[in-house]
Amino acid sequence: MAKVRETSKEIVNYALNLNMGEGYQRRSVKLSVLGSTFNMLYGEWRFQGESSGEAPVVLCVHGTPATEGAFRPIASLIAEKGYRVLAVNFPGNGYTEMDSRRVYDCSTDHKVALVKAFIFALNLSSIAMVIGHSTGCIVMASLVCDPEVDGIIQSICAICETGILPYKGQREACLIPYLPYILFQAAFLPYIGPIVTFFFARLVHWMGFRGRTPQAQVMSILEGYLIDFKQYKTNLSQVGKSGIPYLYMFALDDTIIQPGMKPTSMDALGVAEQDIRDDPEVSCLSDEQFQDTTLHRVIRFTRGSHRLQFTRPETVMKEIVSLLSALKKK
Repeated sequence: MAKVRETSKEIVNYALNLNMGEGYQRRSVKLSVLGSTFNMLYGEWRFQGESSGEAPVVLCVHGTPATEGAFRPIASLIAEKGYRVLAVNFPGNGYTEMDSRRVYDCSTDHKVALVKAFIFALNLSSIAMVIGHSTGCIVMASLVCDPEVDGIIQSICAICETGILPYKGQREACLIPYLPYILFQAAFLPYIGPIVTFFFARLVHWMGFRGRTPQAQVMSILEGYLIDFKQYKTNLSQVGKSGIPYLYMFALDDTIIQPGMKPTSMDALGVAEQDIRDDPEVSCLSDEQFQDTTLHRVIRFTRGSHRLQFTRPETVMKEIVSLLSALKKK
């Protein structure tokens, strides 16, 4: 079983905190996709005095079993710098409800389809940056490689991504073939559903993951099971070859995703040694050590856990804004 790093209750329960910061509004948009209809609830942070059509867009993609709340500490900080920050909620995990036909299957392909539908529904012709956290980075990489959004996404940011090899929690989800599918279906059954949900939600909770509901935590087992790491590696290689600007941040004390897996992701991206910086303990390194022309950046934090945006929000925000500023100068 994966070792869980002890941390404060406030940080661990990040997905459950309802204080979303300054400039936040929860909105909704109807999406017709995957042969079904979804009422996508999403978070929007925008600074005062700027219309939604004028500010550059930053789009956030949460992991599992999380919500838009995964970006709560940094979204308002980024918005204060003049950006319109949007954060989707995936069905079942986030605040978006499952479609009535339960077509949505928690896979990366379905998540990408939902994000694309969201982009088109909001008429987002240009997105300054897509930010992914944890397994949200897998969705982000697949999205960038999708020809339907070619030219829309200008840069990406990965916060505590999963690596291109199965992590402990994912390996444990795959120990018994097809069990995650069975659990997913059982969670919606009368009588037996609440029992299955209670037991396996407690298991996921013990492993260090927090969902908005017990059912979301059970669904996360299937989501982990469905991750295609070979495809993720292929997508990262394509991202690296595309030349799209990226910011890649992770912590060496991340005990949910083993740090030893990170170099493999950097190899897939083709990261140059001079584009790697270590441990910005006090302030943003990028303005001091990265040149304005450096559009591929990797930041390794000594401390920060799997939730850098909660443990180091100011520094993470400054690194993001630094790359966004560099994009404007290219």
